Amino acid sequence: MKLSEQVKQAFFDYIDQNYKVPNYLLISPDAYKTLLQESSNFITTTPMDTGIVDMKFLGCEIGVAQDAEFSFEWTKK
Repeated sequence: MKLSEQVKQAFFDYIDQNYKVPNYLLISPDAYKTLLQESSNFITTTPMDTGIVDMKFLGCEIGVAQDAEFSFEWTKK
């Protein structure tokens, strides 16, 4: 299973467990790079003037955690 499919599955698992929809994906730098490389219809990317790419997953914001001990984590912010 590709990482993007795992993240999508975790999105729906979060809804099942918490009865609310997460809107923020906290992700490790390595997982972020992997997602950028995958072509997935769950991901949208927008190039910015700064050279940084803004990526959204299922329309949700993504934050990169530098010291993450996990690949990714859905939260409600």
